[in-house]
Amino acid sequence: MGLSFVLQFIRFKMGRSVSQIYQLLIVLQFICYSTEVEYEFLMEDGTFYNECKDLPGALSMEDFLDMTNLNRTLVEEGIQVSGNMTSVWYGVDYSDRIQMTGSVQYFDRGTWVPTILNMLVSDLCKVLYDDKQLWYKSWSSHIVNRREIEKECLMPGTVFIFETYTANFRFGSGIYLKPGRYSIRLQYKAFDKFNIMRPNDICYEIRGEFFKI
Repeated sequence: MGLSFVLQFIRFKMGRSVSQIYQLLIVLQFICYSTEVEYEFLMEDGTFYNECKDLPGALSMEDFLDMTNLNRTLVEEGIQVSGNMTSVWYGVDYSDRIQMTGSVQYFDRGTWVPTILNMLVSDLCKVLYDDKQLWYKSWSSHIVNRREIEKECLMPGTVFIFETYTANFRFGSGIYLKPGRYSIRLQYKAFDKFNIMRPNDICYEIRGEFFKI
């Protein structure tokens, strides 16, 4: 179940920002990992991510992670990544439970229609560095200061330092993905010790198309 299958799902153009790759890696974990059919995900031209317009109170991805110090270079094998990124998700506490949800919608006749591709991680902090998780081998396993920040989870000010490594962007799926536009939504919510949701949830969408190789 290694995320190496998922990591290979995107083809970036030279001028396109790749600093948001980590968000995509997490959200696409819920796509079936069978290698029966191989796909590429090609993002739409223009803005890399979009606001969740039906959730006007939600914060954007820019309010979640600062990736200005994340270095990336396009190489023959994919994207070479190094440097660091910092959590800027203010208003959360160490005692909070962080819930992550992901979903994929298909654009059909002018409307975004839900698909069967959905996931729910009820307590992300407990599994962020779990080597059994799909994102471990190609994301959290490359964090060199893990021991220093493991208990920090996504608390504001946490700096994730990455070793230099190369990521490729294709993935295999046993689920048929018909041609057309897709919207991938990732949302984070923080719940306090009384299980009351804080008002600073994060939500953003990434739009593009899946192409069968």
